[in-house]
Amino acid sequence: MTAFDVDPRRINVQDLTFSDDPAMAMIVRGGVMPLDWTEGGDGPALDAACHLLVHRLLQQYAKTAGPAPVRGGLSPTTRRRIAALIEAHLDELLTLDRLAAEARLSTFHFAKMFRVSFGMPPHRYLGARRIERAKQLLRGEPVGLAEVALACGYASQSHFTRVFKTATQMTPGEWKKRS
Repeated sequence: MTAFDVDPRRINVQDLTFSDDPAMAMIVRGGVMPLDWTEGGDGPALDAACHLLVHRLLQQYAKTAGPAPVRGGLSPTTRRRIAALIEAHLDELLTLDRLAAEARLSTFHFAKMFRVSFGMPPHRYLGARRIERAKQLLRGEPVGLAEVALACGYASQSHFTRVFKTATQMTPGEWKKRS
């Protein structure tokens, strides 16, 4: 929900099962249906089309829930600060203690509030961000897998390859060929 700067817990989408939306139909017919879901080369186009669908859905059919803010979780400022810290230090060992210290909370309280704010525990969020960084590096100029592994905070190329394959169901080399 970063595109709309809204807490996802405050969004209610209208139940319109048989609604006709020409713009969404055009996105599906022109951007999703002609693509091969099994072909890795179509992945970025499918990703873009799906983002367009979600944005259209949220713009047209979503309402924010009441004026009361959602209780719990990290403050928006702390959330942005933690996300920035994680992005800036993906190549380093980021411990729960370090993140909690940045948020000025105990590790226990931070872990609970992080899960409420981000929808997943810190280690999963960090892992997802590292995989996204690896995908960006693999898309760019040719670099070795060992360099990508180190730039994303993995101890070795084999560790990186194992985690990447678990997350994407393909090795980094296969993913790079398809993207």
